[in-house]
Amino acid sequence: MQSHIQRRHPNHITNHVIDVEKKNYQSDKIQDEIDQLKKQLQNTQSQLEAEKLLYFKTHSQVWKIKCKL
Repeated sequence: MQSHIQRRHPNHITNHVIDVEKKNYQSDKIQDEIDQLKKQLQNTQSQLEAEKLLYFKTHSQVWKIKCKL
């Protein structure tokens, strides 16, 4: 059956292969975008954590000064 389709309908096979390649390309492109977004999220989380630590360090010193007054 497969050989019949290949002999009698070569365009169908070619179109199918092209469709599969397009889907694979699109999947790869989407996966690359997901990976990039994950990296951006990790960077943002790290930056927020650093800012949070700095905020608490700064404000804890202010609170200590206010408590002594």
